[in-house]
Amino acid sequence: MTFRQALISTLHLFVVSSFFLAGLFFVSLPHLGLLRVQTADIVLGAPDLCQWIGIALFSIAFLLFVGFYSLSQGKFLRLSMGRHLTEVDESVIRSTVEGCFQEKFPQQISLERLEILGSKRLELTVALFVPLESEEVLVLAEKELTKLLQSRFGYNKSFSVVIKN
Repeated sequence: MTFRQALISTLHLFVVSSFFLAGLFFVSLPHLGLLRVQTADIVLGAPDLCQWIGIALFSIAFLLFVGFYSLSQGKFLRLSMGRHLTEVDESVIRSTVEGCFQEKFPQQISLERLEILGSKRLELTVALFVPLESEEVLVLAEKELTKLLQSRFGYNKSFSVVIKN
């Protein structure tokens, strides 16, 4: 699990828990006589407190909005080609690698996930349908991917491959 996925999961858990607890509070409030009276006294007796709570909730909502927006941005691989800097969308790289696997290794390797780490490195998660001991398939796949990424995108750096069985 990448840091980005962990952060998204944590934010999702926080939002769902917040709504669940707010719902639980308001459903149980009519059945809690003393708490209901104390809550009414606080709201009626300290209107400034209500404003500060509202401002805090608006701030949290804004931070969550910005966080979810930044996490859902498209991912690009940044490549340096001569004097120009080029960005390639993750979906383009994914379709290229999937096409290579379908053409060269149709019954042996399948792309499960493609991650761009820090806009500079690639990490591929693949499903291997042959025994792990058959290293020649992995060596051929590495050579094909290196050649493909170099010729299609000008990607000269190393990449990680995670094998999922």
